[in-house]
Parts: sequence; C-alpha cells; structure tokens
Amino acid sequence: MKDKKIFDILENAENDTMKRLIDKCPEISDEQLDRIFVMSEKKFRSRKNSIDEAERDERIKMTEGDVVEGVEHSRRPAWFAPVSAAASMILVAGIAVGSVLMLRNKGPEIVGNVNNPPAVTVTTTVVSGTSVTVTDNDGSGTATSFAAVSGTGDKTTTTTTEAVTDPAKEEAADTEFIKPYVGRWRYQTSPNNTVHIDGVDTGTVDIYEDATYTYTDKNGNVSTGTVKKAVEEIGGTELFGLDFSGNSFIGHRAIYVESAPDELHFGNGDAARIVRGTANKTYSETAAEKMDNFDRIEGLMAVEHHSSELSFSENGVDYYRYTGSEFGSLAEIRALIEDTMTGDLRDEYMGECESRYKERDGVIYQSRGQRGTFSFDTSGGVVISEVNDSRFTATAVNANFVPAQGRGSAVFKKENGEWKMSGYSAGEPMG
Repeated sequence: MKDKKIFDILENAENDTMKRLIDKCPEISDEQLDRIFVMSEKKFRSRKNSIDEAERDERIKMTEGDVVEGVEHSRRPAWFAPVSAAASMILVAGIAVGSVLMLRNKGPEIVGNVNNPPAVTVTTTVVSGTSVTVTDNDGSGTATSFAAVSGTGDKTTTTTTEAVTDPAKEEAADTEFIKPYVGRWRYQTSPNNTVHIDGVDTGTVDIYEDATYTYTDKNGNVSTGTVKKAVEEIGGTELFGLDFSGNSFIGHRAIYVESAPDELHFGNGDAARIVRGTANKTYSETAAEKMDNFDRIEGLMAVEHHSSELSFSENGVDYYRYTGSEFGSLAEIRALIEDTMTGDLRDEYMGECESRYKERDGVIYQSRGQRGTFSFDTSGGVVISEVNDSRFTATAVNANFVPAQGRGSAVFKKENGEWKMSGYSAGEPMG
C-alpha cells in the first residue's frame, strides 16, 4: 500500500508537492550519488539471482518413466512480490535523487535559439522482467529508445522516440563526397585506347558543389547533369568513382586510380578520362614538362653554345660569348634550374652553371668543353608509378635516342607544394 502511495504521489505531484519532497532530501554529492547507484544495482542483481535459483529448484525433474496427469497451476514463491517491490523502490529512489540533482543544478544552460527536429513517438507494451533499457542519442539523427518499468508485475511499457532526419543535413551529407572534385576538368579521349599517351582534349567539365556538372564540348555544345558517388569492387579491390548522368562521355562511371590522383578514367581506363584543368596539371603532364626542361638544362651544360673568339680568361678558364637565343641573362638559366630540380640534383646543376657561365655587362659567356649527356624522350608520354603524397616516379614510354640509355625515369619530390625532379636514371638498353 505504501508503494502505491509513493507512485501516486510522484505521478500526480504538482510543483509545490515535489518541492516539499525535495526539501526533505539531503544534499547529495556526485560521489555519494555514484555509490547509491552502485549499491542499488548490486542489491538488485543479488536478489534477482536468488529469485532465479529458487525458481530452478522448484522445477520438476522428469525421467522416461514418469507420467503427468491433470493440470497444476504454478506460481512464483510468496516472497517474490516483496523482492519485486524492493526493485521498484530502487527505481523510485533513483528518480527522486535525479530530481534533486536536476533542481540543484538548475539543468543545462541553453544559449541562443535552438530548434529541435520534430519527433515521432510510438508506445508499445511487451512482456518482460524488471528491466530498464536506455539508448543515448548521439546527436546524429539516429533513433533514441527509452524503456521504463511501470508497476511491479511483468508487463513493461516501452516508449520509443525517433528523431526525424533534418532534410538540410541529409542533403549536405549526400553531396559531401563531391568536394574534392569540384572545379574544372578537361575531357580527353583516345582513338587507340591509350589516352595516357595520345589523348586529346575534346571538351571541359565543370563540377559543382551541389553534385551537378556542365560539359562543354570543343564545338561549344553544352550539356548538364548530376553526379553520384560510385564504389565498385574489382579483384577484391574497392575502387571509388563518380557516376555522371546523361550520355556526354564514354560510359557513365569515371574511376579514381591511386597512381593518377588528378585523373578519373572512363570505360576500360585507357579510352577516355577527365583531368584537372590547365591550372592543375596531371602528374604525367607535370613530369613531362619538367623532364623536357631537364633536357634543356643538360644541353646547356654538356654542349658548347658560343663563338670561336676568346672573350676573356678568369682563374685559368677561357670564356667565349654565348651565341644561343633562348636565354638573355644568367638569372634566367638559374631560374630554370630552380624551377625544375630540387635537393642535391639542383645543387649539382647550380654549381655547374656557375663554373660554366659568366655574365658581364649584360652579356653571357660560356667556357669551352663538352661532355656526355642524358635526355628523355617524352613524345610518347610517360607512365606514373610509386605515387604518394610526397613523391612519384615518371618513366618515358619511348626509349632515349641513345639505345644504351633505354627508357629514362625521373623521381619527383614536392617542394613547397610544387613537384620537382630530385633524381633520374637510365633504363634497360634498347636494340
């Protein structure tokens, strides 16, 4: 009866009633509250185990020869009701203590205008023991379930509150994947399915943050569409790609390949691709440009480009007027080396430049002497490999004009956000 009165009071209490109840409760520290909960849970589990053991002892053990006749109504031991009531009292105590703490702390402070998403509440009744299930809301719009025990019988009322997803947040999440690809790309195709070698620009692709795109072909025709995230598995490897609506490209799906981080390939991978715009060259375009610049620098150091008339001597070295037309000052040669190379390779060529060239009164002079040279043939394109955030390797498709040098390779490293050559090597001899 006392139990029922406690529940009635809590259920029908007005603010003043709750205030009087709370005033009778002592101030409880967080440490004391933790101990109360631990002790309550310990007592509950101990008594529940006792109940389970008693019920097991009451079971009838039967053998093959036993015969059962009639019907006997089984019931719980007489002492089960007070134990169940004790469990309910533990729950009541928890509610009362929680109320004290909430009023003492005045609840969380809310700053600004908070608009919570609407919620849908569903109430169901299930058969259960004396259990309480609470699933916390992680703030990401997932469902939140609260189960509370009412009464001391074996019926449990469960109330489920499910937050409705915010459409704006859902739309933002749907387009998050497109962010790394927003901007202008060039669409290239190849008649020989070797787009990395003989691909030609056939239009431009503008990808926008709302996962839409615009394609403008070389004749000025414009088409638009949407872009979706695509993931497919090939040979046990998961590949990421973009699905383009419409029929603007060879196939709908463009696949990302780690060895070419600023390219997306359509079809079989070599038929067509989109590559970053001219402001963001592909790895292969950057490599071919730097390798060609290396050839220019190497030619300046290994070959004579001067008149036959002696101009002056310095520290026992004779210098002749530079007759080339490509450079107008020594500073331009130094800038080309700086832009093309990094590390020890740059230092090596800077040193050779200082010993090979002099500038006086705006005129460049070169010392005499020739040596062997190395060069790349990038006319057939380059193949990119060993790519990571700080380095990659580029190998020329065509062999060097000197058969013994084979296909030349160059190693690139990133310096202040720019790719530069840090080394080079010859390939297997050809012919």
